[in-house]
Amino acid sequence: MDFYRYNNCSQNKKNVLWTIYNEKEISRSELMKRTGLSPVSLSKFISEYITDGIVQRCGSLESTGGRRPEVLRINPSYAYIIGVDIGAYSCKIGIVSINGSLVEKEIIHMKNTMPAEGFTFNDLCFCIDRIIHKYKDSKILGIGFGISGMVEYMKGKVIFCPNIKGWDGLDVRGLLQDKYGIPVFLDTSSRCMALAEQWFGTGRGVNDQIFVSIGYSIGAGVVINSRMMRGSGGFSGELGHVQVDEKGQRCSCGNYGCLELYVTLPMLLSRITFLLRRNSYYSPMKVLSENSSKIDVEMVKEALEQGDKQVYEVLLDTGRMIGIVLSNMSNIINPELVVLGGGVIENFPLIVEEAARTVKERSLITIQQNLSVKKSALGWDSPVIGSAVLVIEKFLAND
Repeated sequence: MDFYRYNNCSQNKKNVLWTIYNEKEISRSELMKRTGLSPVSLSKFISEYITDGIVQRCGSLESTGGRRPEVLRINPSYAYIIGVDIGAYSCKIGIVSINGSLVEKEIIHMKNTMPAEGFTFNDLCFCIDRIIHKYKDSKILGIGFGISGMVEYMKGKVIFCPNIKGWDGLDVRGLLQDKYGIPVFLDTSSRCMALAEQWFGTGRGVNDQIFVSIGYSIGAGVVINSRMMRGSGGFSGELGHVQVDEKGQRCSCGNYGCLELYVTLPMLLSRITFLLRRNSYYSPMKVLSENSSKIDVEMVKEALEQGDKQVYEVLLDTGRMIGIVLSNMSNIINPELVVLGGGVIENFPLIVEEAARTVKERSLITIQQNLSVKKSALGWDSPVIGSAVLVIEKFLAND
């Protein structure tokens, strides 16, 4: 496989590929400066990459005298990656080009239960079979797999998925590699989203950043010195189990008052429902929910547009609690950027503003001077793109 051949080539050769990829477009002379290689060595490596189809010429720069400098880039159609993300109520499967572009995406919805059911490993293989058949004339570099739960990153094994039936303890990497004979890499959905933003989104070029995903659950990815921090056991990023109320309800983890009990989508809807039942006065939300057994996201968005104060206050309070936890994290890590994503953020972006305001209010002056809080740039596509990055970063690894 080309994947393993490139992954095991010399450090100098890998550094050439990484530099071209990272710069998007670069001249030979600039590449020589960046890599410190001799013209002979550099020319040899470039020729091999062009022959293999991974690097291509893409025009030339204006000449300052003599020959016009040739510009190089990664061939965007050299290879594709199958990206998979399994969340609480849907599975997203996509094809991502080596330059991070999402070529196509399919969403398979699961049964509306908790934990979700209706999408098995065999269902996944059926979808992958269909993609591989469709792209049989293209190079498939590997499969990237993200899942909402706890994973053993190094082993490629799912440990625990509280919101999804049938995936606990599954050796995803081993099973898929045995079946398809291509590299497979696994991580949590939130860390995949963090990678997507770091490589192709809001966090591109930022060395130290935190990504937080808030949807049916909460997860985080922490990037330090441009590297994902996974922790000694690979279980970092459990931001949802940071305590925000010591007298709060008991969480599934056994502790009390965890953030996950207040700001996930089910909890947001539950809080709004509780307020509707407790208060008898008029509100747009009350009118919208009169003929429904339960409220949903679209009702909440409509009520917000109609100026419902209760809904607005719940969302502000959500942003405040998220901001409190983020300010504590920022004081410890001192990031340059915090990116917020996931279903709650995509549906209610005003939460980002309140979270940013709270972070500025509560973090140390020295911390907040170089800190921005922003919304995800890749939105709903970030989990699939990020799962593909698991493969891309291994292919391009320059260390």
